[in-house]
Amino acid sequence: MKKLLLSFLTIFFLFTHFLSAQTVLIDYNFNNYSGVIDSLPAGWNVSWNNTNASTGSYYISTLSSGPSGPNSYKFGLDDVKVITPQFQYADTVSFWIKGSSNIDTISTLIVVQTANGTDWDTIAIMNNLPTTGTIFKYKVNFNTIKLKFHYDKSVGNLAFDDFKLIQNKQVTADFATQFICLGDSSSFLDLSFTSGNTTITDWNWDFGNSISSIDQYPKHFYSAAGTYNVKLVVTDNMQFKDSISMQYYVYELPLADFAHNASPLCQNAEFVLTNNSVDPSDGTIVSWAWYFNDGSALNTSDWSPSHYFLIDGILEIKLIVYSSNEACSDTALSSVLVNEAPQADFNFSVNQQMVEFDGSVSTGSFLSYYWDFGDGNDDTNSNITHNYVNGGVYNACLTVTDSNGCEDKICKQINVSVTGIKSNEVKKAISVYPNPSVNGILSIDFSKYSTSIATVTVNNIIGSQVLKKDFSTHSIKKHVVDLSAQPAGNYFMTIRTDNEIITKKVVLNKR
Repeated sequence: MKKLLLSFLTIFFLFTHFLSAQTVLIDYNFNNYSGVIDSLPAGWNVSWNNTNASTGSYYISTLSSGPSGPNSYKFGLDDVKVITPQFQYADTVSFWIKGSSNIDTISTLIVVQTANGTDWDTIAIMNNLPTTGTIFKYKVNFNTIKLKFHYDKSVGNLAFDDFKLIQNKQVTADFATQFICLGDSSSFLDLSFTSGNTTITDWNWDFGNSISSIDQYPKHFYSAAGTYNVKLVVTDNMQFKDSISMQYYVYELPLADFAHNASPLCQNAEFVLTNNSVDPSDGTIVSWAWYFNDGSALNTSDWSPSHYFLIDGILEIKLIVYSSNEACSDTALSSVLVNEAPQADFNFSVNQQMVEFDGSVSTGSFLSYYWDFGDGNDDTNSNITHNYVNGGVYNACLTVTDSNGCEDKICKQINVSVTGIKSNEVKKAISVYPNPSVNGILSIDFSKYSTSIATVTVNNIIGSQVLKKDFSTHSIKKHVVDLSAQPAGNYFMTIRTDNEIITKKVVLNKR
């Protein structure tokens, strides 16, 4: 995938121009010139020509000719004008001249140009013509179609040779692209230009993998990592061409991958992620980012983090890893179902050692309960009365688990104060017998204590409630409590009347 950072530079580059930087349109050295008008090269014209062989209309001596051959054209008379053949799109003219030994400083060679064959503009007025053979170069307007050389003679002849009309390259190919990661769309930017009045009309791309394009700004996908030679050939409206080749490396991507341990996945529960991402063969993973769409912050520090989802629902986890190769990246996605967590809560009331716990105020579906009373005892009922043997501060905890396996836990401090039975008088007024009991059948006598109603609960030695029963004592003063189904052992009976709460220890001695 793409890490798209457009750059006009590349680490690896190789420029190769396949055409010459210039083209010679006319190249003539007068080697075959015989000194008469008809012997001028085709297309050339002269308005005055010295044909007198005795005075010489060309130079045979190599001392009077240019570097390329034995002959040269001789400006031997005043007001001679030599006109070149017609041409197109030239920008430089060069020629060799040499004045005779007696040439004076007044003699002048004038070089002019025309774009229409009628109107002429001066390029150069050459005074102090050299007596040593010299090559001169002048710039020509791009729309010029002919040149004229006019010799204004005072004293001395002038040899003219090695004429060249040059057309420098008018179009230059160039391009750039961003660093290329495997699988990304590589955009190629054409930077070609013309130096004259031409216009680029054609672009031909070769991406180095048998794929080509004629678009000016193409996009290309590479299917394999490696080195590719990309070539661009451009053509202008005058059919001038230029080409350039650059070498690019397509980087391999890292492989993003991760796993998680949570099943089921619950809100506010620890969710451990394991990063299994793999380095590319041509680099290493140097950075990464974890995204959780639950409103939590981006995690860029932990390779294998733990996360607590803040909300429930179908949520997406995204891991992006970046390699050392120009930050080429890969992304791994996973959607997970985060179940809503139950909310644990309970109420309690303390009566000396006896504490009533009510866990039914917890919220959630199909809850199961687990109590830890903080004294080494536990229970799994939603509501329970627990007897603390000793006084003190206890940390009582309730854990609720719903049908999805999600759980929540809450703890509260319980302050238990053991002060004994309310009073000896009340204790003696309400009698429980026989105690010990051999069959588990106990009688409670309220005849010496005035109350209209009483609630009796019995808890075993570990605090689990084994019996709860309400009695009306207004007219019936004696009531029976049946513990025959309970095993032998010590039990605590709590009696709640209109005004008092007393606890009695009862013993079952079953045979």
